[in-house]
Amino acid sequence: MIRFEGVSLAVAGRELVRGVDLHIRPGDRLGLVGRNGCGKTTLLGAITGRLEPDAGRIHRRSRLTVGELPQDAVSGSRRPLWQEARSGLGALLALEARLARAVEALDGSPEAIAAHARAEEAFRAAGGYAMEERIGVVLHGLGFRREDWERPCTEFSGGWQMRIALARLLLSTPDVLLLDEPTNHLDLHSRSWLAGFLEGWRGAVLIVSHDRYVLDRATTGIAEIRGGRLSRYRGNFTSFLRLRALADAERAAAREKYEAERSRAAAAVARFGAKATRSRQVHARLARVERREAPELAPVERRPRLRLKPPEAGAQEVLSLRRVSAGWGEAPVLEDIDLVIGRGERWFVLGPNGCGKSTLLRVLAGELPPLSGRRSAAQRARIGRYEQDQALALPRDRSGLEHLLGEDPFCPEARARAALGALGLSGEKALQPIGSLSGGEKARVALAGLAMKPWEVLLLDEPTNHLDAVTVDVLAGALEDWPGALVAVTHDRHLVERLATHVVVFHRGGVSIREGLRAEDLEPRRGSAGPAAGERSPSPGRSEDYRARKRRQRQRERAARQVAELEAQVEALECELGAIDERLAALAHDPAQVGAALAERGAVAAALERAMAAWERASEAAEAGGAAER
Repeated sequence: MIRFEGVSLAVAGRELVRGVDLHIRPGDRLGLVGRNGCGKTTLLGAITGRLEPDAGRIHRRSRLTVGELPQDAVSGSRRPLWQEARSGLGALLALEARLARAVEALDGSPEAIAAHARAEEAFRAAGGYAMEERIGVVLHGLGFRREDWERPCTEFSGGWQMRIALARLLLSTPDVLLLDEPTNHLDLHSRSWLAGFLEGWRGAVLIVSHDRYVLDRATTGIAEIRGGRLSRYRGNFTSFLRLRALADAERAAAREKYEAERSRAAAAVARFGAKATRSRQVHARLARVERREAPELAPVERRPRLRLKPPEAGAQEVLSLRRVSAGWGEAPVLEDIDLVIGRGERWFVLGPNGCGKSTLLRVLAGELPPLSGRRSAAQRARIGRYEQDQALALPRDRSGLEHLLGEDPFCPEARARAALGALGLSGEKALQPIGSLSGGEKARVALAGLAMKPWEVLLLDEPTNHLDAVTVDVLAGALEDWPGALVAVTHDRHLVERLATHVVVFHRGGVSIREGLRAEDLEPRRGSAGPAAGERSPSPGRSEDYRARKRRQRQRERAARQVAELEAQVEALECELGAIDERLAALAHDPAQVGAALAERGAVAAALERAMAAWERASEAAEAGGAAER
């Protein structure tokens, strides 16, 4: 349907992609991935025809329909929701109008009867009699309630406006469907529904998303932009990660083999090039090697690693709510909540938008006093907080690096840079004024700030918004290795499945609070009120997963404590060594005392070397354990 031949694209004079060859066929479901700013949205613009290529050609099948959902999609309609969604059924509505005209023209003549039969058959074959059901399925899947269907579109907020635009687009069934971050503003259940809906899409789909679950379930191929080049892989996102690692290893091995062969040929020239009997032969061999094109190495992308400071030793129970009701005014949003959060536990708060998830985080943070009941926190428990709009409070005139160093003046600059780099703000980006960064980049600065202090509890509200799939994985790894307590609101299913040890699930039947994660927590409920509020029994199907996860958590905590203890030991020995050096400078006139101080210095230096070696072994073991789990 669409074929790229050697296409290059540039924006504002900066080349983003070059030499792209891509063929999109009927039935293709491609995930388009790559670091932020690599050219994904630009490539979608070239497919629609909004952007012309700087080089190469783009071929499109005649009468091809392309539907696009941009990141900032809004419905822009004043019609009722149902009518706006129905307007996406353009082809069916045309057949419906044709059938209505045929009915009006029925006068008993054979010609009119035949025209009516043809119109009715065309309408039936296109699924016209299931049209209302299709609209209902899409609206329900995207989280709209039946009572919303007659509301004007203007009454919905920005996030729901995007859902209206998505509903209309999905119902229009274009030949090629382009989705740029369609999961923005979708809750977890709507994301699950969308992934399943795209699985059955008959046309072609090209989707840009940071949601790993959607990419795994909805795609059959991945197109990656890396280093200005586009590479295509079969399979979903998980398969892509494995295949890309294999391809990179094969290219590295081929390059190594080429370099070794060239070195041998050059050595032979140096050795035998002056001998008349061998000169022609060795020079010809070197020329043959050099005529071959050296295998191109994959662009170097260092795997970033984010480290969160471990909390100090403290109470096992760090935060609790006892029969808490909370909200604004006389009608509480939360009622009779009992919640006990222990050290090392990972709590995820799940439910549809507007149910009270963010309110629960505010109560836990101590920002919103309960209307009734009691909130308790462990003595000296430090609580780190990340909110969706936290980036707005960052100082606009300071750089991300200056902001982080201001949060912790004793933090080494290298650690602050590493935190920013792990979240995609390396090099000059770390030095730009925060006011000049995009909204997503500001959010990353705020997230990096959490790595500066040893929190006992982290409360995170949608931490993966604005992060690509790779950076989400970096954040997940950091949270997985960190031994503190976590409470997170997120719609990222991969993050929930990877980390959750406990859940708070809001549903129409109330609130479920329990250990373990159940499959129904992640899928839309079908007419069920759900389990009783306050339910705490672990899921039988997930009990072994939960116990294994807790065991791994304890192992990570022990490893983190050992690393922290060795770091403290190294720091103390370094301070002791510095003090001895200062004493030596003051004792230069007294040889007898200098000799004793030198002997003492040698013993401390040997102890420091042993402690450094032990710290390196412990750090490597801890990192290897975390990598093995991932």
